[in-house]
Amino acid sequence: MNCHKISEAHVWRYSKHNKMRRCLKCKSRIAITAEEFAQKWGMHKKSKSV
Repeated sequence: MNCHKISEAHVWRYSKHNKMRRCLKCKSRIAITAEEFAQKWGMHKKSKSV
C-alpha cells in the first residue's frame, strides 16, 4: 500500500471495538475483515490453555 501516493508504507493502528484500522500518517480508515480480527484478537485465548 502507498501512503499519500508515495512509496511509503501505511502505519496502521487497529481498533478492537469498532473493527477498523487507521493509518497514522494519512488518517485513512479501512474496516477490517473477520479474518483479520480473529488473527489479531481471536487466537490469544487458545495459547494460554496448556
